[in-house]
Amino acid sequence: MGELARDAAPEDLAEVLAGAEAAALTRFPETEVLAVLRRVLSGG
Repeated sequence: MGELARDAAPEDLAEVLAGAEAAALTRFPETEVLAVLRRVLSGG
């Protein structure tokens, strides 16, 4: 997700993050995915 999100145009970022979230949910529990997304989006 990191490289893809960095290369995304600002107007495309929400779609890129939604795709990354959907892909992650196929492999990891929802609570872990949401925790990582929150951490990434908060800059931490």
